[in-house]
Amino acid sequence: MKLAYIHIPKTSGSAFRSSLLKNFSRSEYFICTGGNRTVKDYLEHSLDAFQDLADISSIQLFLGHMPYGIHQFIPDSCSYFPFLREPLDRILSEYFYIISTVENQNHAHVKNSTIVDYMTGNVFLPNLQSRMLSGNLDPDATDQEISEAAIYNLEHHFDFVGIYEELSSSIKNFEETYPIKIGQIPKLNITSQRPKVSDLDANTLGIISEKNAADIAVYRWALTKFSSNS
Repeated sequence: MKLAYIHIPKTSGSAFRSSLLKNFSRSEYFICTGGNRTVKDYLEHSLDAFQDLADISSIQLFLGHMPYGIHQFIPDSCSYFPFLREPLDRILSEYFYIISTVENQNHAHVKNSTIVDYMTGNVFLPNLQSRMLSGNLDPDATDQEISEAAIYNLEHHFDFVGIYEELSSSIKNFEETYPIKIGQIPKLNITSQRPKVSDLDANTLGIISEKNAADIAVYRWALTKFSSNS
């Protein structure tokens, strides 16, 4: 069985990945990447390099900012897992990380933009989290179509679902699901000097919520379904 880690940006994924990869030799994993593209265009190209691989027999783990769907190119069975984060908090972290990180490929596009500009501009991809989980990158897809597909996949095609806000218990559950040791993960790519969701004005909060209605619906469902307190 192959493993597929759907790395949703700003869900402690880089820190988790650093511990995860210690369990594999370099020939046993492949990182899918969309290259130097905007947030909006990245996912569409995330599997390009993978499709050029001549032999995947030694690869046990596929990971990266890729959408659900890599199993279509793999002859073996595939076990998916992601980490999810409260959508508004994730988006704030994403935005402030981009504008504070000069080397980020989106920095030049976003550095002089407000969070509302970012939400309504050509860089941001609405409902990024649920689009990655559903595999639906159609720009005309409705919130309902995206959220229903994401929830279906989470329930039927993902063997583990982690919750960012419950990271310690999620790591424990991960280690119980897979014969992989993660332990205490390091803190990487921390977004400092950013406001909290509660600091946002009503107009900004409304725009972010409207643009990411599918993400909000999926996260609420996942929190109820997979929370360690449920």
